[in-house]
Amino acid sequence: MLQSIDEKPYTEILDGRAVQKVSPKTIHSILQFRIAAIVQMLAGDRGFVGTEWRFYMDPPGGLQTSLVSDVAFVYSERLYALGSREQREKPPFSPDIAIELRSPGDKPSDVEWKMHAYITMGGTIAFDVLPELRQVCVYTHDAVQTLGHGDRFACDAVPWLVFEVRDLFAGIPD
Repeated sequence: MLQSIDEKPYTEILDGRAVQKVSPKTIHSILQFRIAAIVQMLAGDRGFVGTEWRFYMDPPGGLQTSLVSDVAFVYSERLYALGSREQREKPPFSPDIAIELRSPGDKPSDVEWKMHAYITMGGTIAFDVLPELRQVCVYTHDAVQTLGHGDRFACDAVPWLVFEVRDLFAGIPD
C-alpha cells in the first residue's frame, strides 16, 4: 500500500481511510507557489519549506494517517534528528506548519479532519486557505480563527511568521 500512495494520483490516508488528492488547477498552483515563497522568506534558515510533501503520521502498529501538505515547513533540527537521509525522506510526524489550499472538490469534513490531525500529531499550526473566499482558517492547539482580506496573521508559537492575508491573494485572478 505504501508504494501506491507514493505514486500519482496521490492518495492520502485519513485515519485509515484512503482519499485521493484533488488535481490542482491554476489558482491552486499560483497560491501554492506564492505561499511557499512567503514562508521560505520569513523562515530564513530556520528550516525547510516544501510543496506536496508527504508526512507519515502513524502511531505504532500500522499506517493510519499519511498526508501530503500543499505547503509544509519543518524546523531543521527536527528533520535532522531523524538521522539518515532515507528517514528524512519519509518524516514520521506532522510538519511544524502545514498549509492546505482548499480545492472545489475537497470535502470540508476531510479538510477539517486534516487540520486537527496536523495539530494533534505534532504540528504547531495548520492553515486551511480558502481561495474562493480569500480567507485563511488558522488552527492552533488553542483555537481556530478565520482571517480575511484586512487581517494580519501573527502567532506567539511562530513569531517569525507574520503576514498580511491580502498579500497571499494579491493579483490572483477571480
